[in-house]
Amino acid sequence: MLGISNRGLAKLVSMFKHGDIELDEVPGTRVHEEIVHKHFDSVATHLEIRCSSTRLDTLELAQPHKLMQLLVAENAAIADDYYSAARACSPSMQAPWNLVVAYDEFTPSDSLKPNKMHKKSMCVYFSFMELMDNDGWLADAKWIPFAIARTATHLSCGFSPYLRALVHCLVFGDAESDFVRLGAPVQSDGRDPILIFARLHAIISDADGLRAGYAWKGFRALRCCLKHSNAVANNSDLAHRRPGFVEITNADPSLFIRTSIEEIDEIVDTLIAFRGSPTALGKLETGLGFAKSEYGLLADRSLRRHVGPSRSLIDVAHFDWMHCALQDCIFVTEANALFRQIGGTVIADIKAFLRDTPWQFPSSTNRNCRALHRIFDEWRSSTDGGIKCGCSEALCLFMVLNCWVEEHVLGPASTPFKESFRAMAKVISILLATKRRKMSMTDGAARLASAHRSYYRAHIAAYGDEHVKPKMHYIFDIAEQFKEFVRWCVLDMFVVERLHQTVRDIARLVDYTGRWERSILSAVINKKLETTESRHGLHGRIHQSELFPGVQCARSIGSQPNLGVDDVVFWDDLLCCGIIQACCKEGDELFIIIAAFQQVSISSSFCSRWLRTPDAYVVRRPSSVVPACAWRCEGDLFIVLSYLGC
Repeated sequence: MLGISNRGLAKLVSMFKHGDIELDEVPGTRVHEEIVHKHFDSVATHLEIRCSSTRLDTLELAQPHKLMQLLVAENAAIADDYYSAARACSPSMQAPWNLVVAYDEFTPSDSLKPNKMHKKSMCVYFSFMELMDNDGWLADAKWIPFAIARTATHLSCGFSPYLRALVHCLVFGDAESDFVRLGAPVQSDGRDPILIFARLHAIISDADGLRAGYAWKGFRALRCCLKHSNAVANNSDLAHRRPGFVEITNADPSLFIRTSIEEIDEIVDTLIAFRGSPTALGKLETGLGFAKSEYGLLADRSLRRHVGPSRSLIDVAHFDWMHCALQDCIFVTEANALFRQIGGTVIADIKAFLRDTPWQFPSSTNRNCRALHRIFDEWRSSTDGGIKCGCSEALCLFMVLNCWVEEHVLGPASTPFKESFRAMAKVISILLATKRRKMSMTDGAARLASAHRSYYRAHIAAYGDEHVKPKMHYIFDIAEQFKEFVRWCVLDMFVVERLHQTVRDIARLVDYTGRWERSILSAVINKKLETTESRHGLHGRIHQSELFPGVQCARSIGSQPNLGVDDVVFWDDLLCCGIIQACCKEGDELFIIIAAFQQVSISSSFCSRWLRTPDAYVVRRPSSVVPACAWRCEGDLFIVLSYLGC
């Protein structure tokens, strides 16, 4: 009880007085600690991780199969997801589910805390593609966090041995359950058990995460593409020396050659067998594109056989589109190149445009978009004077900045830098359209490869190859991923970023680092078990409609993304537009009431003008509408920006 504030003491006294808490439930007491850690301790295990011939680490984590069993047994909403998926696609050894692993690094502490770096951590999640809902989304609630590791404490030897051990534990389990031979049973009260078999289908992270997990050299290597063996670094003076090799500035995806299973096996075996000097090893790693990691992911022969025979662990790697298209890549690169081309007071003009124009944003992104002008503050600028922002901010900025460029820069006359900017905007729009299932994965793959080829050529024609980065080339890899995921949806790191919010909020409060992973995972598991609200449903305060008996109304509704009252939305392939007046539910049916607009004009492929008309209302399902990116009002006139102007 030492160190409690007067306000905290008064709150505890009040709770005792009203009988809301027992003495053993006071935070810090032994019984309270047992209650907090009860669920995690029931599924906890210690995983031995071989990092080198002389180093063996131990990581405390939740045994993934037992954790999945616990969540299905204790949470009715999670159980419904698994049983619905099993009815649609029963898992078996011959027809296993498709397992997806996602991971990323984050810093949980406040930026002003001096001890923040020793808690920088990697968090690992898993889910199954069969858990997708009817709208084709793998919702946040369907991902299970089972491991967290601090960089300073655990990952000084590199993350690849850890990823190998974690994926191996997830796939092959233990003597009681696994996803390959025995199956992992789950059961909810009053229902028959489900025996889950699964095959590793995808490992998703950003480029830095894949580099760490695969012991891949990334842009530091001569072969700077994980999936194409013949793509070499820009200006490396190597492509012309061997037939079939191309630099990453090549805009023709038909010339790329996929890294074969035999080739990656040969690379790994060559590095493991190498016994030369550190200097010679460094040169070999730079040439082959991978670091020597005898106990890394690619060296696990059982995992190699598991994903085979027609796929390799490289094929399982999944590039994240949002980092390749938005953050420090084609959007930011193109915008910075355009600003340098325009020169003058362009940064000040854009900042004033964002600050002074009354743009409104959807309720699901409003928090990230309210201060977009701050991106152009001097302290936020990158070292070369360009803009620097996160993916969520970049997505909001993309459309508003595109509107400014169309109105103030591009105009009717065609110039190389204008064509380059328009080509970049089309690439991102195709990515967003495919993500929101407004075009099929097959169509999205073909159109993305074609649009990115055009953008590559337009950018090089306008600015040369000075700004071409390996991340730009990875867009071609993403187009190939769309073909592999033709049955599914677009996976990205936005879901991981949202999952990180829960973990980060908990980790920020935990300063004891003795069993830090246990403290974090205990709180995360408790929160998942307590979450009973379905993602699809009314959110916030719910009330009965005065006009329609039996209809419930609320300010927002669960969909992908969430929709709220006063959000502007499109439907019927962007031919219709309106503003949401009510979010409703009748029985099990969810619907929204929209005040329809009348189109006035189309300013550009992304911007249109609409007039609000009285007494024109429509009723739509949430899945049938697309939220506008941003809009502003001039009386009854709405200037609306759309993500999907392609």
